[in-house]
Amino acid sequence: MIKHLFSVAIFLVLVLFSCKESQSKAEQVIHPAERTTDEIVKSTAKDAQGKELHMVFNNTQGTATLEFEGETIEVMRMRSGSGFWYKNNTYELRGKGDSMTLKKDSVTVFEN
Repeated sequence: MIKHLFSVAIFLVLVLFSCKESQSKAEQVIHPAERTTDEIVKSTAKDAQGKELHMVFNNTQGTATLEFEGETIEVMRMRSGSGFWYKNNTYELRGKGDSMTLKKDSVTVFEN
C-alpha cells in the first residue's frame, strides 16, 4: 500500500512540474509582429555661429537622418569605442554626449 501511495505521489509531482515548465515556455514566446516599432530619437544642436543641426536617429535600424543648411543627409551607424559615429560617402558625424562634429569630405562644417 505504501508503494502505491509513493508512486502516486511521485506521479503527481512530475505532472505538476511538467505543467509549470510548459507554461513558462509559452510565456517566453516572442512574436515577430511585436518587434516592428523602431526606436526613434530626435535631437537638435547649435554651434557658436547659430547654425542648427537637426538629427533623427533610428536606433533599431542603425541610421540617422541629418538636416543641415537645407540639405537632408542619410548616414549609417559605425562601430565606435566611445560615443557615437555615423557616416556615408561624404559626411561623418562623431560625438559623445552633447558634443558633436559633422564633417563633409573631411572638412569640419559643424561643431558644438
